[in-house]
Parts: sequence; structure tokens; C-alpha cells
Amino acid sequence: MDAKVAKCLKDLPSRLQTNKLTVRKEIFDDLVDLMKEEELQENIVKGICKVLPVTLIRYNDAASRALPLTLIKEAATKHPETVAKAINLGLLEYVGMWRNTTPSRAVAKDCVAALAWSVAAIS
Repeated sequence: MDAKVAKCLKDLPSRLQTNKLTVRKEIFDDLVDLMKEEELQENIVKGICKVLPVTLIRYNDAASRALPLTLIKEAATKHPETVAKAINLGLLEYVGMWRNTTPSRAVAKDCVAALAWSVAAIS
């Protein structure tokens, strides 16, 4: 594995949960650049897509919510089938905990973001 790929993927799930927008932008800029410049293996793309759902309830502002969506769109240009399957499976696993949740505005916002991801992955 290339050093740049290893650097971007190191501790990705925990780094995605940062509360600083500048750090979030830096992480996603690196990931988008990686998608553009490198020919990544499908299992790496699947892994990235699988950890993205942790950002659904963590990222509440519009700027932060746009970051994973941009990454999904970029990844879908090179690996459309892989991204579509991985995003939808990741979302299905993650939102399963919401089955018995009382509807609220916060849950609705998260669901709309998840729907936008799904649409971007299959478009």
C-alpha cells in the first residue's frame, strides 16, 4: 500500500469524529484527492464507504454534511457499483438502530442526509 494511502486511512473512523470543521475539511480533501489521483482497490473504497455513516449524527452543519457527499460523488465516478453497494449497506447497518426511535427533526435531518448519500451513490 502506498504511503499516501496509508496516511489517509490511518485511524480514519476516529479522525472522522472530530468536532473541528477545519480538520474535517482537511480529512475529506485528502480523501477526495486520493480518489482522484490513485487507483484504489475496491476493498479500500468499500472500507471508506463503510465508515462514513458515523458522520451522519455527528455532522450537523451544512458545510460538514457536504463533505461526505462530495467524497461519495467522487468515489462513484471511479467505482460506481462498489460505492453504491457499500454506501447503501453501510447505511442499512447504521440506521437499523433508529427503528424504535421516536420521530424528531434531528432524526429527519439525518435521514435526509442518508437519502442524499444513497442518491449520489447510484446516480
